[in-house]
Amino acid sequence: MNWSVQKYRVLRTFEKLAHDSRQGSFIDSLYVTENKELRQIQLHSGKHPIGLYLETNDQYNLQHNQNICLDVESGAAIVLSQGASGEVIVLLYSFVSEQRQPHIESLVWSVLSSPDDLTNNVIKKIITDFFILSRYTSALYTETFLDRLRINYLNYKGKFYIPNNKVRNALLNHWVVLLIGLIGSICSIVGFF
Repeated sequence: MNWSVQKYRVLRTFEKLAHDSRQGSFIDSLYVTENKELRQIQLHSGKHPIGLYLETNDQYNLQHNQNICLDVESGAAIVLSQGASGEVIVLLYSFVSEQRQPHIESLVWSVLSSPDDLTNNVIKKIITDFFILSRYTSALYTETFLDRLRINYLNYKGKFYIPNNKVRNALLNHWVVLLIGLIGSICSIVGFF
């Protein structure tokens, strides 16, 4: 029941963002789509050119069969989808092109226990991370050190949501890593004195 209530707030936020992008505040236009059957909302980018590349038509890379092609970047998206048991899965997709495949094509941002968890603050965080991932994977932007840290953290955190790998998830759990680091710090301080 709550999906139908919460999705309108998310759709309004996405539509405002898409409208602002058409005014020139983003590298290209953003679009909003909804699939009611799949209970899915999507904010996705359009396509934009990023340069030229040589396309080879044969397996031996002979020069007489090369064509100059325009490389186009697309694919950046936020996808929110409600699962069968009520949870909301938030996925982020990066820019890809013919010549440039990022090492992180998609990541699970979060699996929220219910649509009520889609607060305004959570929606703002999702959008912020979407723009960070877009900047990180686009050929036209230069990512910052903080962008790389954030994307690596999100990629690391997203591995917790992969099913059938509980041992690895328990070992990679960031709270376990923080606890081990804290214990190691305390032991080194106690050992110093």
